[in-house]
Amino acid sequence: MPPGWLGKSHACHQLAEAARGEWWLFLDADARLAPTALAAALDTALAQGQGLVTGFPIQETGTWMEKLIVPMMSFSIACHLPIRLVRQSADPKFVAAHGAFLLIAADSYRATGGHAGFKGHLVDDMQLAGAVKTAGLPVTLADVRPHITMRMYQDAAGVWNGYKKNIFAGVGRNSLLLTAMLTIYGLLYLIPPVMLIIVIALHVMGFPSEWLSHAFLPSGLGYLIGVCIKGVIDRRSGQPWWLSFFLPASICMLSAIALASWLASFTGKGYEWKGRRYS
Repeated sequence: MPPGWLGKSHACHQLAEAARGEWWLFLDADARLAPTALAAALDTALAQGQGLVTGFPIQETGTWMEKLIVPMMSFSIACHLPIRLVRQSADPKFVAAHGAFLLIAADSYRATGGHAGFKGHLVDDMQLAGAVKTAGLPVTLADVRPHITMRMYQDAAGVWNGYKKNIFAGVGRNSLLLTAMLTIYGLLYLIPPVMLIIVIALHVMGFPSEWLSHAFLPSGLGYLIGVCIKGVIDRRSGQPWWLSFFLPASICMLSAIALASWLASFTGKGYEWKGRRYS
């Protein structure tokens, strides 16, 4: 492999050099397509005419770590990104993509410089989508849930290492942005249930209920609002609704992985993924 390249990007680059046709589909090996998937994707692509079509498949989960963390990908996108602006805005900041399914016009791929433009970046799907928008070409974040399913990870170690590799790179290696995101998550979705537990515990221990009653309602309401938001997103992304009640645990675990991701970059230790080490 030439210097400066990561394996997946170099493989995709070689595929692009050999490919023919007007539309190219980069598809992860663990993505499972329904019989309708390719026809529906091509209909969207031809209507768009150029650029990129991508989407978030339904994620199958098995272990508890998968259930707590994998749905947080859709949760983060829904909470931070106005989905309509992915297609309607030319600003590259409003972009999202999933590397499991990237359908791109060949001319658009060439216009962006392809994978050679970000050959050493860990989050190649977002880089490609951003490059498409920077080139003034459209990006559609399509609803591919009826057509594509996948299981990204098989165990807790896979979830930890996979997200550890991607989180800090996914926020552009911006420590301030990562801190702000985790702070907001903590204030909105972690502090209310923690306060609710404290209030209930103090009540059980016999503390005066006058001032506890003033804290019970806002903390309980804050927790339920978070549960409702997560429940709606989980249901739309094909996850069981009851996972939303474990949102505080998901936030704690996601924050721990994000901190590990930042530390791996800050200390220069890098990341391990599928037997390989990345800086």
